[in-house]
Amino acid sequence: MKTPEIHRLVATIMRPMGNHPGQVEEGHYFVEKDVVVLCQGDGAPVMREGLRVGGRRGEPPPLTRWERKLLPDEDHRRAARELLMQRYNATKRGNDQHRPLIYPTLRY
Repeated sequence: MKTPEIHRLVATIMRPMGNHPGQVEEGHYFVEKDVVVLCQGDGAPVMREGLRVGGRRGEPPPLTRWERKLLPDEDHRRAARELLMQRYNATKRGNDQHRPLIYPTLRY
């Protein structure tokens, strides 16, 4: 079985502003037929909790891969970046409301 080629990507979370250097989210992915799959650097798929349909109370939800099907004529890098941003937004704690405000230096 042929191992898929692992690609590295970087998504900008916050642009540099004032004294703040900015923030990026790094990730890896591979393309399997027409599906983009987020993975670790070694190629192991990144898992998330799936939707629980039926089942018993107290059982953990099933795990599924972070993946997305490519649209016709869509670039795999763009789809992977959007998927990485979805993962970032789903896993970040809190919100940006309490982040420090960065004001430009005023010169008189």
